[in-house]
Amino acid sequence: MSKSIPSQLIARRLAAEPSRLMELLPSLREAERRHICQMIIPIVNDAEKWLQSYPFLPSGLVLPVAIVSIAQHPGHGFDEISTYVRMVLWISGFDDYFDDARLDTEALVRIKRDCLDISCGKPPIDVHPTASSLAELIVRLQKFPGWHVLDRQWLVALVQVAESTVYEYFTRRAPGHRYGSSLQRPYAEYMYFAELTAALSFLWTTDLILVEDRGMRPT
Repeated sequence: MSKSIPSQLIARRLAAEPSRLMELLPSLREAERRHICQMIIPIVNDAEKWLQSYPFLPSGLVLPVAIVSIAQHPGHGFDEISTYVRMVLWISGFDDYFDDARLDTEALVRIKRDCLDISCGKPPIDVHPTASSLAELIVRLQKFPGWHVLDRQWLVALVQVAESTVYEYFTRRAPGHRYGSSLQRPYAEYMYFAELTAALSFLWTTDLILVEDRGMRPT
């Protein structure tokens, strides 16, 4: 049985019984609740279908990411929210590689290099699947007017996340380091890079690209 089924079943249940959604998230406003009930099934289905091509991305995050993304974007339609959800899943999967240390250093550095090459326009040929999935997301982002205004800022934010993630990876591998131990790096230095690994600026820039704002269009 596919891992995707539970998320889809829960999404249908929440859409059919809004009271359960209010039990889980009692602070939701009525407009947010309606928007979630309307969008949760197609958004979850879209994310689950996309993950079938990229099973290394975190399928367990689909439902919570979908709910939060829909609630945060009451004025967005399917294309905007589905793209945002995919991007959150992608950056989470990228970070997981370095947190879980499932691969050796050479393989991890290659993933980072391939992803940055793709973001700079390299064709997705002979690259890691993580970079291939990023290439697909970039094609989606390019369809939104905001991309032609914020593409450089988006690239900078991605580079910051990637380099900071690698920095954190090597910090954890420093001699004598263990979880819960004192930092091997200056605190201010570590916190600067650790803040960037949270990807807030990257996702914020992605969000701005998805906004339909005539004032952002190039003249």
